[in-house]
Amino acid sequence: MARTARHRAPVRPLVDVSAVTRAVVTTGALAAVPVVATAGAASAHVPGTSHSGTPAVKAAAHLSVAASPVPANGALGGGSVTVRAGDTVSKIARAAGVSTQAVLAANGLAWSSTIYPGQVLSLPTGGAAAPAPAAAAAPAPREASAGETAVAEAKKHVGLAYRFGGTSPTSGFDCSGLVQYAYAKVGVALPRTSAAMRTAGYAVSEPRVGDLVLFNSYGHVAMYAGDGKIIDSPRTGESVSVRALWTDDVQFRRVA
Repeated sequence: MARTARHRAPVRPLVDVSAVTRAVVTTGALAAVPVVATAGAASAHVPGTSHSGTPAVKAAAHLSVAASPVPANGALGGGSVTVRAGDTVSKIARAAGVSTQAVLAANGLAWSSTIYPGQVLSLPTGGAAAPAPAAAAAPAPREASAGETAVAEAKKHVGLAYRFGGTSPTSGFDCSGLVQYAYAKVGVALPRTSAAMRTAGYAVSEPRVGDLVLFNSYGHVAMYAGDGKIIDSPRTGESVSVRALWTDDVQFRRVA
């Protein structure tokens, strides 16, 4: 008895759709949710479809992009931008030259909100310029030392004629009288004569303004005025003056 030939339906090749991705854009970074549809894999099966090639591809394609209606955001004061795949709110804000927080606020979004390709975001106008930093307060002027103040007092009498034994501006000064008077004005008591002043205070090797300058070759005293100069009342026929220190045969003593 002859057998009746059976007709088999053509076998369609199985289709492996791998890593079909639904692109979801968040405010901070991209999030990708893979949907893998593989023939014969129950986990990838989409209900209502077969495992054959074409329906599976259609199902995967249907899941590939999520659309979202454009929110009603009112007037677009600073313009608008359409979200594209790969965009984030931070990226959009940087390109527009505004802060991420400003873009979120303009669109009623939170940091945890999700944005979608095709969504239109309002761009805020630039904010007010930041106020200029307050100018730093000028440093307080340095208070003059007692020695500097004593020298300043002596300079008030430049041009006053020398007078032997003189101790006041009314009568004139000799060398030690000028030094004693100037230091008395700042509350420092010194001996009357240049010889006695050789033991006042303490010796220093590097003078500063106000230090006593005692000449070793003869009994004379002056005050160091800075920059290699002294102020003194030299001798009869001369007057109080500021002049260069012409010798190193001296000793310096600090009394204040």
